[in-house]
Amino acid sequence: GSIKQTISRAEIMQKIQNNMDNMIKGMRAGPYREDGVIQGYKIFALTNESPLYEMGIRGGDVIKRINGHPIDSTEKLYNLWQQLPKENRFLIDLQRGGGTVSIDFNITN
Repeated sequence: GSIKQTISRAEIMQKIQNNMDNMIKGMRAGPYREDGVIQGYKIFALTNESPLYEMGIRGGDVIKRINGHPIDSTEKLYNLWQQLPKENRFLIDLQRGGGTVSIDFNITN
């Protein structure tokens, strides 16, 4: 499935960059491995109040790619995440319940 959202640059800055502690509050996550190799980042638990939940990410999701870049390390996930406010659009590909979900964000000024 595909989820399309529009979010303002100011909102994404507030949610992602200005308050990283708030973004990860109530979240348990870590690298997702297949055959010992990192193939994404799994969200084990996420509260309904989390900005990530508001953005469409759910507990149990595995973040596989951001803007086509595979997530193969925690550092890469963090670096890509920090770049999102500079983009006009970004796409997060998730593995959810045995299927694939894409969250397509259009960023407005």
